[in-house]
Amino acid sequence: MSFQAAPTPEERAVERTVTARLKRTETNPDIESFRGHTLYHPDDLPVPVARIEDTFTPFRRTVENSDATVRPTVEAPSTLPLIPGGGDGGGSGRVRSRRGARSR
Repeated sequence: MSFQAAPTPEERAVERTVTARLKRTETNPDIESFRGHTLYHPDDLPVPVARIEDTFTPFRRTVENSDATVRPTVEAPSTLPLIPGGGDGGGSGRVRSRRGARSR
């Protein structure tokens, strides 16, 4: 299972609960999280992620009064590998658009 990790305390608590429950199942799936929805890399923050306050204003003031900088962007790839078995995970090779129409 893959999921996007969130830096806030509530989301981290949910991640811990779901991960612990999944590990107790018969399948015991591999679990992988990835960062997202953050402008700053966690290693570049002036305080550890666990000490970030629940509201934005104290966090903003802490960052503004520090020497934290945003890392350069990564260039987007020109191509992506094909998804095994087709584009929709079901093997049909079709992907449903937002409007419900099927496309190839």
